[in-house]
Amino acid sequence: MYLLVLVLNQTEKLEEILQELYETGISGSTVVDASGMGETTLEKIPVVGGISALFNSPLSSNKVVFSVVQHEETINKAESVVDSVVGDLDSGKKGIMFTLPLHRVKGFVSQV
Repeated sequence: MYLLVLVLNQTEKLEEILQELYETGISGSTVVDASGMGETTLEKIPVVGGISALFNSPLSSNKVVFSVVQHEETINKAESVVDSVVGDLDSGKKGIMFTLPLHRVKGFVSQV
């Protein structure tokens, strides 16, 4: 089993991604609102925030999607889904996706 984590910068794409993930067999995800270090720094350091405002740099928020996935093939499908919806994550500033192996999981019920 794996933990799939997606930090999504293009939050308007969230519903489409969740729908397509569901179609690949990922039937449950937890979505959390998040803000990056840049946004937090702008809020805490007024001088930096003021300079940023001069350049019309909007503050951004992210969505973090957590999913427990049983099979590596499902992770490959999820990667294809994300790339098809937001574009290649390696091209920058779209988000980040990674997986972690899970050694002990309780409470997970597969819908597939």
